Amino acid sequence: MQKRMEFLVTVFIATLIGLSCIRVTFLWTYGFGSASAEPLISDLCAGLARGIRFDAKWTAIVFFPSLVALLIACVVSESLRNSLYRVSDGLAVFLAALLFLLSLINFGFFGFYGSPINSLIFGFVQDDTWAVIVSVVKDWPVVRYCLVLVCFVAVLCLARKKLIDRSEPDQKKAKLSRIKEVAFVVLGIVVCASLARGSFGTFPLRQTDLNATTDAFINQAVNNGAQAFYDAIKEQRQQDIGNNPLSGLRSLGFKTEDEARSFLTPHKLTCTSEMRLPNIVLVVMEAMGKDLFESHVPGVNDTLGAMAQALQTGDVFLNSLSIQNGTFPSLEGLLFNTPISPISQSRYGHRSFGFSSMREFQRAGYKTVFLTSGTSVWRNVDINFPRQGFDAIYGFECLKERYGKNIEAGTWGIPDEYMFRYAQELLKESEREGKPLFLVCLSTTNHPPYKTPTGYQVKPLSYEALPVWKTRDSKIARSIMETYQYASDSLGHFILDIPKETRGQTIIVATGDHNTRTIFEYPASSLLNHQFGVPLFFSVPKAWRPTNPDTRKWVGHFDVFPTLRELVLKKPARAFEGRNVYGTEDGFSLSFSYAVGGNGIAINEAGAVANLAHPQYFVRNGAHGRFVPTEKPTEGLLKLRREAAARMGLADARVRKDCLLKK
Repeated sequence: MQKRMEFLVTVFIATLIGLSCIRVTFLWTYGFGSASAEPLISDLCAGLARGIRFDAKWTAIVFFPSLVALLIACVVSESLRNSLYRVSDGLAVFLAALLFLLSLINFGFFGFYGSPINSLIFGFVQDDTWAVIVSVVKDWPVVRYCLVLVCFVAVLCLARKKLIDRSEPDQKKAKLSRIKEVAFVVLGIVVCASLARGSFGTFPLRQTDLNATTDAFINQAVNNGAQAFYDAIKEQRQQDIGNNPLSGLRSLGFKTEDEARSFLTPHKLTCTSEMRLPNIVLVVMEAMGKDLFESHVPGVNDTLGAMAQALQTGDVFLNSLSIQNGTFPSLEGLLFNTPISPISQSRYGHRSFGFSSMREFQRAGYKTVFLTSGTSVWRNVDINFPRQGFDAIYGFECLKERYGKNIEAGTWGIPDEYMFRYAQELLKESEREGKPLFLVCLSTTNHPPYKTPTGYQVKPLSYEALPVWKTRDSKIARSIMETYQYASDSLGHFILDIPKETRGQTIIVATGDHNTRTIFEYPASSLLNHQFGVPLFFSVPKAWRPTNPDTRKWVGHFDVFPTLRELVLKKPARAFEGRNVYGTEDGFSLSFSYAVGGNGIAINEAGAVANLAHPQYFVRNGAHGRFVPTEKPTEGLLKLRREAAARMGLADARVRKDCLLKK
């Protein structure tokens, strides 16, 4: 028994060391080994110490089964005792390896999404699971992660062999009495219970304790995989929305909807001229991020292809944020203005949402179509979206039927050019029918695993032309740049190839669903506007374009439908919604994305605020307009947080009320 306890202590210490090694590697890879500023030594020490406490908490929790097995072994027969010993050893090694694996996953997840594990991880089962697996295997260093995990398990197995297998004869000579064995194990359980609580204060160690310092990045490094996954499960459960329609609003600090509205100013209608309904094409481009978009240099780093010329036909807003940080959450955020996602995949998805923006345009006389180069059954779009205001859903199944079953197919769909080819046909069909078309397109080619279609001639690209926070893996960067160029080129050709007469009757909006993954390593929270940045392009014919907009203003996905509603339907946005980007109202970029420990990011000229429920404030300072945290927010930042939280809370309440109160 004594040797078994010694083995558990050895595994415990080895696990703490292993998790700490991952944390140090995390700090070096994503923070101090990149272009971020040097941290304060005191902050670094505080973050590492707090991280060890979280590691000890979770290691103690997973050791309970092993200790229970040993406790039972103290009171059973000799034959059963040996079996329980092996169960105890096996559980200790398996669960320690599981903790280590979760932290490895958390390490890779942060590199891709820019945050510790959150509810986006459940896209593994909500999305096309096989496609996700293929993407991970092709684009993540899975073999390297597996080798690290195998080495960790090998160390634990060698420790067992040395402590137990080679000492069996000695154990038989020096047995403890049953009473002493029970006392020994009970003491171990008490120690583990104390470590699992993590604190001798009023409250146990919990999520709020992840904020060990004022450095947002170090606070994210405090997390380990188990804690992050546990918090992700809680976040996912919250998306069940419960039975209180105001729960989301109240979590942001407002008791009632009227209290939240009191911080907002009603939007004014600025476009009043009556015109016929134009066609509308909203293109949501896979991973069309801000940094690659801005890195375009003709003939040197041609990231945009034909899109560079197409930009001359409209207005480009570069100070823009995606509404969420994943494809489906962003798509739902755009179409439904919902902070809760997935909502159409939830148990409420069988209903027609009153908050669907598409329904307004459908009722106004539009033929509404959803078109993607991926499969139409992705995320049950083919079943759920017709209930939310779409007349027709087309995926690559339709495109292959139309253009040839032998079209080259990738993991997530067929090349985007075929989607845009069919979009042209739908516009022509709309002209023949005399009915305006509202077409929503979702591209897929610029998605891992990154591969351009066979025969595509890649234009010049330069890894050196990328911002300083680019990945050090130039090979993966090159593959991403190639698919980004192909997708942008396809979009550009689509816009340029629309006949002049049709283009004069068509509003085109194009944006990325989220920033480009993997190719950039964003240091801490100093580049929130880049980490969650996407370009927002509007091409509005003269008849509907009221004025030349200020394209330097802070806008985002949040403003897309309010702009279209005012330009086309002559309806002002609701107070909690975004605003018309062609208007003169001051505003800000708002994202519902997870950052710095919670949901919600808002940015304007005053600075930035993240985690709207427990706000962390940032001001600009240094190169590239980087953000640095401040504990003394200006009145402008406080006002930004109040308005952003009010809009997010009221949008949340609208969704919950519609789902919970509608019969």
